[in-house]
Amino acid sequence: MLVCGCLSILYSFGDPVRDPDRLRHSLATRQIRTFVHAIERFRNDCGDFPSGEIGLDALLRDPGLRCWRGPYLDGAVPLDPWHHKYVYRYASDGASPEIMSYGADGSPGGRYFDADISSLSLNDFVAASPREVEIHHEILAKFWLAVIGFFACPLLRWALVRHPIRSPR
Repeated sequence: MLVCGCLSILYSFGDPVRDPDRLRHSLATRQIRTFVHAIERFRNDCGDFPSGEIGLDALLRDPGLRCWRGPYLDGAVPLDPWHHKYVYRYASDGASPEIMSYGADGSPGGRYFDADISSLSLNDFVAASPREVEIHHEILAKFWLAVIGFFACPLLRWALVRHPIRSPR
């Protein structure tokens, strides 16, 4: 019975299925950071950020500038993890450009993993989605059932030894 209790506790810590959009959000954040570093290298070489018309393509192909020393990215500009194009916005007012993914839904705004991921706010915390909260509650329920089972098995065995159930004659 002790083995059953130990196994039930170990089972409760199994690998939970996470919301796949959490991983996609992390990947999009990493890709945007890569774009930001590449754009900074472009600016160091050319003196300014790529224009809004050229956008992220300036990191791969020479836009006709003598100072261009690219490519600044390997391969092509990838789509975001939800298979949408990244958005590049730059106004020549001296502010940093913004690189965005519109998140899981592919449209501006949203909550949880549908929210926009912007280069201007990469460190913002994304709250747990309803699916992740549900998974967390399932894990806690399994854990406490395993703990109860772990302590109930020996207690039940002790009770049966001290007070055996007698069959009626």
